[in-house]
Amino acid sequence: MNIINNPLSAKNVRIHGMSSDKWTTKDKVTQYKGLVTLYKRDRQITEVDRAVASKRQLKGLQSLRKDIESSRLKLHNAVGGDRQKLRNILSDNHELQLAYQNSELEKVTEDIMQRNFNKRKALDKINYQMSLKSQQLINLKLEEALLQDRTKYESLHNIKEEHIAKLITGKVQDAILKKQAALEIRQTYTQIIDLMKKDGLYFDGILSAIQEDFWYQCRCILNATKQGQLATEYKNDREQEYQDLEKAILLDMKTRKRDLEIIHQQTKMLQSNLKHLLRRDSDLTTCIVKVEESRDFHTLRKDLQQIESTLHFLQNTTLVSSFEQIYPTLEEQRKQKRRLTASVARCQRNTEIIMTKLAHAELMYSTLRNSMVDTTREYKKRKAELKEAINEEVKKQEWYGLSRRRKCELLANVRLYLKQIDQLCKPIHLPKDIEKKQEVVIAESEVSVPEAEETDGHKIFVELVKKLMFLMNTADEFMDDLKTHAAFKSYEALMSCRAIEPEVDALADTARRSIVSEGPTHTLLSRDDIKTKSVEVVAMHSRNEDLIPMFAGRKKKKWK
Repeated sequence: MNIINNPLSAKNVRIHGMSSDKWTTKDKVTQYKGLVTLYKRDRQITEVDRAVASKRQLKGLQSLRKDIESSRLKLHNAVGGDRQKLRNILSDNHELQLAYQNSELEKVTEDIMQRNFNKRKALDKINYQMSLKSQQLINLKLEEALLQDRTKYESLHNIKEEHIAKLITGKVQDAILKKQAALEIRQTYTQIIDLMKKDGLYFDGILSAIQEDFWYQCRCILNATKQGQLATEYKNDREQEYQDLEKAILLDMKTRKRDLEIIHQQTKMLQSNLKHLLRRDSDLTTCIVKVEESRDFHTLRKDLQQIESTLHFLQNTTLVSSFEQIYPTLEEQRKQKRRLTASVARCQRNTEIIMTKLAHAELMYSTLRNSMVDTTREYKKRKAELKEAINEEVKKQEWYGLSRRRKCELLANVRLYLKQIDQLCKPIHLPKDIEKKQEVVIAESEVSVPEAEETDGHKIFVELVKKLMFLMNTADEFMDDLKTHAAFKSYEALMSCRAIEPEVDALADTARRSIVSEGPTHTLLSRDDIKTKSVEVVAMHSRNEDLIPMFAGRKKKKWK
């Protein structure tokens, strides 16, 4: 057997799959036919699968193309507007469809909105003109009706003799009235002459009394004017002093800032030239050279001393605990000054009103005194009663003003002292403040907002009680009797130095002539009662050895 053409070799068996040499040619042909049939069937199956897959992919591609076209159409409509929808909307109006069918949507909407605005404006104008025309028509119709009524009815009764009779009757009535007035005037003057004849003996006395009263009133008005002028001058002087002080402080701060910048520059130069100023070993043997202070250093020291003295003066004047609180205190004083200036202007305006009323009352008094005849005695009696009532009301008003002023001064001093104690107790932190330390740190990292100043005395007092109780409880172990007595003595000395007795206001005379306030109540205290109450309060708050707390014998409390 030829080995090369051997169909049963490994290579040929791998191709046709026949492995036995007993097969005949017919069997091999049959086998090959079957193989060919199998290959054809496999090829048809693969072609059918390929056709089905191609159809399926073609359908998917067509659906994807449709989706892409619809998505592109939606994108184009979203970007540039739906032209077809615009045509459908504008199909009712042929002119608009021809004008805007190929334009952009934004331009179409802007033009339509502008056209709508113009038409709406024209409609409003036409409506306004129609309302004016209708009102004019109504007025013309009313005028026409009035003219028709006048031509219809007045022509019937317009008789010349009746008109002349009316004129004559009017003149007669005027003459009668003038005659009656002349008779009344004559009677009044005759009565006045009779009274003047009877009172001729007392005429000079009455004139002197009136002149003396006039001089007293003029002197009172002059004193009130002088006091108002003095108060205005005092206020202007204080404003000028405050402005000068503010300018001096700003100038000192500017000079201080400039001096600090110069010192910073000198320190930087000194740091840069420090290596040249270091002492060497050879310089140890030489003597120490003292450098004299320059003139600029002396001027700087004087400026610093002057600034410190000015700040200390302002601190003592404004009664604050630190330099940082001087400016807010001055701002508060400026607000109070504006408020008081407005109050002074209001009081001056009320005073002018009262003076005008007083002049009117004097005029009425003179008129009534010269015109009244029968009721003069009753009027004088009523006048005396009213004068007594006015004097009583003035006395009550003075007393009320004095008591109110004293109470206001006392409340202002109490609130001032509470604010000073609160400023001194600011470094004391309660445990609840310590627990919120992280929140405070986070808040400080942000932009700081100035806290609103508390003005309610009750709230300040409650906070001070909490802080002082916490301070006394925590400071038991650090206190002894000697320090306690020394502290109480220093406190008494400080209170005695700062104690200010209330003074009577110099403008009490002007306040007398202010508007009479409401009637008194029986619950208000008199001046003697107020003095006794103040003595009792001073005795109550004075130092008592029995009331001094003994810190040594107290038990230490643990803070929970």
